[in-house]
Amino acid sequence: MFFKFLPRLVLLLVCAGGTASADVLYTTFGPGDAFNSHTLQYVGDGAAVGQSFLNRQVANRFTVASEAEVTGYRVAISHFTGSGPGDGLLSLWAGDTAPGTLLEAGILFDTGVGTAGIATVSSTFHPLLSPGNTYWLVLSATSPELYRWYFALTPSPAGSEILYRDNSDPAWNSAGTDASAFEVNGVIGGVPEPGAWLLLASTLGLTAMTRARWRAR
Repeated sequence: MFFKFLPRLVLLLVCAGGTASADVLYTTFGPGDAFNSHTLQYVGDGAAVGQSFLNRQVANRFTVASEAEVTGYRVAISHFTGSGPGDGLLSLWAGDTAPGTLLEAGILFDTGVGTAGIATVSSTFHPLLSPGNTYWLVLSATSPELYRWYFALTPSPAGSEILYRDNSDPAWNSAGTDASAFEVNGVIGGVPEPGAWLLLASTLGLTAMTRARWRAR
């Protein structure tokens, strides 16, 4: 009888666990989320602005000061062409000099065509970031559209670098030591939320009891 209700018990425990508050792991935004709305990098297909590049991706370099688990991202963009959100892809990569290992990716729900604003993406896999490693936040388009990723206010944080690549050259190329406007949020220390601990404990308990029942047969 206990096994019949255990899944519901697990669900209740997870729901009761609550969520952990997020810390700012890295940001290039100024006070009050300020950014430079006059300087930008284009992302996607350049036909709308008289350029020949296709599938342009833009990457921004960053590091973290403490070990942390990612919870989400914020970027200053506008949707230059297209009719709605959901065509942008924001991804997190690790790599010393360029994006090399994909850690996660998520659809970017933008701020509307032609409107500069801050878009948010929640982390799905909550990758663990460590100090001493180099990470890259990459913006790309999933359809023939064009985005504008706005720059941060100057001076850029130390160690900043912007890379880009497109159909003309698959290798990453440097666009300088400026920084686009973005923020990475997470939980410092990488401690799982209480609900995650409860789910793990409940799962281990269920596994142990299931083995005991099989042995008793």
